[in-house]
Amino acid sequence: MLKLSGNVGRSAPLKAPNAIGDVTIAQHLLRAAQHPKTKAPFFAGKASGVCDEATAKAIREFQLAHGLAAEPMKPGKAMAPARISGSPVAVAGAPTNPSETLGVIAAGTTTFRKLVQESTKVAPRLARLRTLLKSRHAYLEGSLNEWQLARKEITEASLDDDFRNSVLAQVDAVFSAHGIVLRGWNPAVSYLRSFADQHKALLNKSSKAHPGEGLHNYGVAIDVGYLGLVLVHDDGKESIVTKEHQFDTITTVHGYALQNALFKVRNDLWESPPQGSGSLFRIRLGGKDNDPNHFQAYSQFPDLYPNAPKVSMSRSLADHLSAVASSPTETVTWKPLAGHHYACDLGLGIEPIDVGTADEIWQGLAKLKKSQLVHALNVAAKKAGTPEIKEAGLTDASFRKLFDSLRGAFVAAEARYDEWVPKQEDGTEITT
Repeated sequence: MLKLSGNVGRSAPLKAPNAIGDVTIAQHLLRAAQHPKTKAPFFAGKASGVCDEATAKAIREFQLAHGLAAEPMKPGKAMAPARISGSPVAVAGAPTNPSETLGVIAAGTTTFRKLVQESTKVAPRLARLRTLLKSRHAYLEGSLNEWQLARKEITEASLDDDFRNSVLAQVDAVFSAHGIVLRGWNPAVSYLRSFADQHKALLNKSSKAHPGEGLHNYGVAIDVGYLGLVLVHDDGKESIVTKEHQFDTITTVHGYALQNALFKVRNDLWESPPQGSGSLFRIRLGGKDNDPNHFQAYSQFPDLYPNAPKVSMSRSLADHLSAVASSPTETVTWKPLAGHHYACDLGLGIEPIDVGTADEIWQGLAKLKKSQLVHALNVAAKKAGTPEIKEAGLTDASFRKLFDSLRGAFVAAEARYDEWVPKQEDGTEITT
C-alpha cells in the first residue's frame, strides 16, 4: 500500500523530518503526475531521497495547480473577503483546502491523496510503490496472486514437512511486512537437490559439500530468491528480477547498498536468534557471507547461533548410510573420517576401513585396493574361524561388485532421503 510515514517538504510547520524513504516516494510520484494545463511532470530530477529546492518547488506547484493551497499574501496586500449582506463569500480561485500547508505533503492529507490519484492515472503501477527500510531504494510490492503462486510452489516442492511450514511462515512474514514475494531461485536445485546436482555443485565450486553431505539433499534447505521483484531506480526506470545472476548485477551496479538492504529485510525475519527473529539458519563458509541466499533447518555455526545444536553432516550421512545399507540379515557400518572421507566395514563386522570421499564413492570410484579387501576378508574369516583367502583367489568381478555395493548405499541414501536424521558429531539426534 502506497503511504508515507511522515511529512515531506521544506515549509513549516513540519511534524517530522523528511524521511529519506518518504521523500523518495514523493519524488517518484511528482515525476509521474502531470500538470493539468501543460501536461509536463512536476518533477524532472532523480529520486535522491533528499528534499532539495527542486522537490520543494514541485510540491508547491502541484498544490497550486490543483487548488490545494494558496500562495502566502505579500505584506500590505491582504484583502478583506467580499461581503454580501454582511456575510463573507468565497473568492474565485481560492484553494479548496485552505488547511493544507503550501510546500508540504503530509501523510493522510488531501495533497497526498491527490498526488497518488494523479500519478497513478499516468502510471497505475505506482500504487504499489514502496521503499526499503530508511533508504531511497524503491520497488513495487508484489501482488496477492504472486504471493499465492510462490506459496504453491513451495508447498509442492519436495521438502521436509516441518521445514516447509517454517519457510511458508517466513515468506508470509516478509510479504506482510514489506510486500516482497520470496521463493526458490530455481525449482530444480533451490529446494530438494539430487546427489548428481550436488556433485555438479562440488565440481563448479558453488558448494563444498559432497553428494549426501548437503542439507539440500534431504529437503531441509532452500536458496531464497526475489524472482519477479520490480526494482524502481532513481531515474524511474524499472528492472524485473528474472534470475539470480541478473539480480546480483542489477543490485550491485552502484555498490552493494541496494542488495544489502534487500537481504536485511529478509534476514531480519527469516534468520534465527540472535541474528534475526525467524527460525532458519544461514552459513558462513570460511567466515565469509558468501552464500547469502541459502537458508537451512539446522545450524552449522554455533558462534552465530549459540543456543542451537550443531548438525554434523558427515556423521548424519554415515549413520544414514548404515541404516539404508543394512538389512534384517546383515549389518553394515559406516563412519565419518576427515576430509569428506568415509569408512565402511563392508558388512564384515570389522573395524571400518577408509573407502574414499563421498564424491568418489558416489561415482563408483571408491579408493580400495584388492589387497585391502583381502585383508578385511581375512580379518573377518579369522573372527569366524573360517579359512583365509589369497588375493589371487579374488576375481575382478567380485572386486567390482564391492564398488557397486558401496555406490549402492549412496543410491539408497538418496532414494530414502526422507529417512535421513540430523545428528550432532557425537551421534545425538537433533530434534525440533
